Amino acid sequence: MFNLMKIEMKKAKFGGYIKTSLIINIVIAAFVILIMSVDNSPNAQAHIQVNEASMQNNLSAILSFVSLFTKVAFIVYASVLLSRLVIDEFRNKTINILFMYPINRKKLIISKLLLIMTFTLINIIFANIMINAIFFIYNSFAHVVSFNFDTTLIVEHTISVIVTAITASCISMIPLFFGMRKYSVPTTIVSSIIVTSLLSSSFSSHFNLNDIIFIPISLSIIGLVIAYLAIFNIEKIDVTN
Repeated sequence: MFNLMKIEMKKAKFGGYIKTSLIINIVIAAFVILIMSVDNSPNAQAHIQVNEASMQNNLSAILSFVSLFTKVAFIVYASVLLSRLVIDEFRNKTINILFMYPINRKKLIISKLLLIMTFTLINIIFANIMINAIFFIYNSFAHVVSFNFDTTLIVEHTISVIVTAITASCISMIPLFFGMRKYSVPTTIVSSIIVTSLLSSSFSSHFNLNDIIFIPISLSIIGLVIAYLAIFNIEKIDVTN
């Protein structure tokens, strides 16, 4: 399976996707810096008393914001990979060439989906590390936000990021259901945007649907079921017509 994933990476020229991921991280980091700089401008802070609690809230807000933003960005990015590695193959019928090899169809599809899920999981974990590091380094010079590092909060957030990455990698499979209806790339990407929009829907400045653990877990299960059905039904799909 690992060899199939390596072959898929070479065929898709995965180096370009890795570079794009780094660019996405830099853009998100710049956006976080901009947002935090505006929210913590002298005018915004004029009537706010900075104390221990508010500094901890600042740190928690930064970590949560980065976590949500990276989850949304890389679920959508995963739909681009789904479009390239799966949907396009069926739409252009180049999948027929792969099916001619003496390799089980299910293994071929599993390798593609597993590659996308693994790439998404790694991207989200790495993005959180990179973006937070960029912001904290910038903040050490610019002092746009005041906060104290709390070891307990950092540990809890690390666990949260890992769980978020796992659930996001599963949720990234949901667009597959819509994209495989008519092998449509736009449908695949739009459906991922809709899913992430629902996840990031806010009821207040400090609460969104992603905070209700039942919702991302439920979507994760749905994503896994969709991936399983795609693998299970691959032998029944006729791509010759």
